[in-house]
Amino acid sequence: MRWFKKVFPSGSQVITYDDKYSPCYYIFGLHSDNNDLIRHQISSDLVQWLNGSNKPEWLSSLFRNTDYSVILNNGIKIVAIGPFRDRNPPKEDWIQVNDAKAKTARKELIDRLMA
Repeated sequence: MRWFKKVFPSGSQVITYDDKYSPCYYIFGLHSDNNDLIRHQISSDLVQWLNGSNKPEWLSSLFRNTDYSVILNNGIKIVAIGPFRDRNPPKEDWIQVNDAKAKTARKELIDRLMA
């Protein structure tokens, strides 16, 4: 399983390993040139770490504010989202699955960051 990054025009970034059907990390924060660079670096570091590289230093400064999200000291948030399903196939009208298995999977993604 290889993790990869998706970047959206808004500057938000998603770190995932299976496009729509698995939970993933969603990285966002206030839009500014500086925050855009920081988000890019955070997401790049996170992909490398999840794929086996050394743990980035900034992971030690996370504050867990819910079961499914953490905040960095600069205000950037990492939230576990997904998995998703198409509520109206084949129109790709994606909604987040919220059963117990999906909630556990999201919590485990954040647990991994906090370990």
